[in-house]
Amino acid sequence: MLVTLAVLAAGAMVLAGSSARAAEAPAGESLEPTPRTGTGPFLPPNADEPRDADLTQVDGAAGPAEGEILYIRGRVLNTTGEPVAGARVLIWQVGRHGLYDHPRARRDASTPKDPRFHSWGKTTSAEDGAYGFKTLVPPSYSGQVRQGHIHFLITHPGYGELATEMNFHSEEERQRDIVTRNVREARRLSVELEPASEMPELQAESGAYWAQFDIVLQAN
Repeated sequence: MLVTLAVLAAGAMVLAGSSARAAEAPAGESLEPTPRTGTGPFLPPNADEPRDADLTQVDGAAGPAEGEILYIRGRVLNTTGEPVAGARVLIWQVGRHGLYDHPRARRDASTPKDPRFHSWGKTTSAEDGAYGFKTLVPPSYSGQVRQGHIHFLITHPGYGELATEMNFHSEEERQRDIVTRNVREARRLSVELEPASEMPELQAESGAYWAQFDIVLQAN
C-alpha cells in the first residue's frame, strides 16, 4: 500500500504541470470557482476516520476491486490561479454495480457490495495544489437518471467547503441527468477519460484510464 500511495503522490505532482486541461488564469483575469452540486444523500457518515487515496485496495481483501481502473489527477487552486495547499479532498462514489456503501443505499441480493472496493477516500493537496486518487470508473445508476460521476467535498480553513462532482457527461447526458441539468456551467464538471498508458509515470495497469480535474476555490 505504501508503494501505491507513493506512486499516486508522484503522479499527481507530475501531471499537475500538464497544460492539456489545467486551469490557468489569463493575465489580469480570474478563474471562475468550480460549480457547486451539493453532497447528495450518500456523504460517507464516517468520513473523519482514517482513509487513503486508493479506493481499489481494501486491507485483507483477496485482490483489487472489480471494474475499470481510473487515476484522477488535478490541482486545487484559488480564483487567481495560485495553488491551495493543505485542502482536504474527499471523494465518494458507487462501485461497478451502481451501489453506494451507505446505510441509506438500497441493496438486494442480486447486486452485492464488492468487499474489495472502498466507496470513499481522501487526501490532502500538496504545496503546489496537486492531489490524486486511484479509483474505478463509475457506472450510471437509478435507471440512468444519474450518469456516471464522482462526488467531491473540498475543505480548507481559508476557503470554506465546496461540494461538487466530476463526471464524464456529454451535453445530452448533462441535460438528462437530474442533478447536472440544474447546475449552471455544468460542462465545467465534465472530464475526458484518457488511456493511462499515455502517462507512463502512472505505472498503470493495462486498460486503466486517467482524467484531470482541477478545482477552483473561492476565498472566504
